[in-house]
Amino acid sequence: MAGFNLMRSFLIPQLKPNKPVKSAKCLSTSSCLSGSDWVGSHPLFKHRQVVDGVFWIRERYFETSWNAANIFFIKGRDRDLLIDTGVGIFSLPQFLKSSGLREDEVKPLSVVCTHLHFDHTGGAHQFEAVDIHQIEAGFLRNGNNFMMASWVTPKEVSPKPSSEWNASNYSVKPPQLVVGIEDGHVYDLGDRQFKVIHLPGHSPGSISVHDEQNGVIATSDTLYQTDGELIDWYPGSNATHMLQSVNRLLELNLGGSVSCVLPGHNDVLDKVEAEEAARMYIEAHGTPRIIKKAFSRARATVVSKAHSVLSMPEFTREWMNS
Repeated sequence: MAGFNLMRSFLIPQLKPNKPVKSAKCLSTSSCLSGSDWVGSHPLFKHRQVVDGVFWIRERYFETSWNAANIFFIKGRDRDLLIDTGVGIFSLPQFLKSSGLREDEVKPLSVVCTHLHFDHTGGAHQFEAVDIHQIEAGFLRNGNNFMMASWVTPKEVSPKPSSEWNASNYSVKPPQLVVGIEDGHVYDLGDRQFKVIHLPGHSPGSISVHDEQNGVIATSDTLYQTDGELIDWYPGSNATHMLQSVNRLLELNLGGSVSCVLPGHNDVLDKVEAEEAARMYIEAHGTPRIIKKAFSRARATVVSKAHSVLSMPEFTREWMNS
């Protein structure tokens, strides 16, 4: 009977629709924020300044989804840097121009995706060239929607691009040029530099980009604050690597080179909030959780693989997140 119950929990997990994996506490008073409010006149996107030269962008049309991801835009003296591209259903380049964030379109722009999942790479095809860790470059070039976990539901997108638009047809489109980068790669913006740190775990090629001089780091899905759990059970995830990566971020934080954290989801964190989020994951990490998440990973792999071939019922997506 115990074996039956274990298998039953594997196939039919207890769903918790009122507590999404990526839901967060309200951190709008984070000491990281410059005090500026959201600029929300655009119908599809909004943005606000985090610290000098660093802007936080949200896709308003996808904001009700628990998959809604953060996009960050860094204004440099000689070059700009865009960190992640959202789901890409509407034009991010047009927003950058109309909002005034990219006033000088002649200035070089580097675009980097922190990892391959659709909520971070969906808009990559809208740019001429996109960087991603070399481990994941092939998946992005080929539009591998299994590894990218591409899955959008109709109720998550409002407004929709057209009356003919169908969520079941959504997929990540390959960019024209995908450039594989490695740990240690540097984005030199002229007045500041961001260094790439390889942080496998959430995905094989997850990275952060770190401006050590100004204490700013984009951690993507390796570290954000959540009422649920950091995800280390998707296809390609590795819980042991994730633990090592979160510990590495904690060491950077305690070492004094971090004062502002730009996470992949939910609100911007100061160093105290980031330390709390890291310690919460580390303290919960143990043999029972590793075993439990091994089953979660197997289930997520089956569901995601099936959805990459045919359109699975919406409720099965919840099985990937428990």
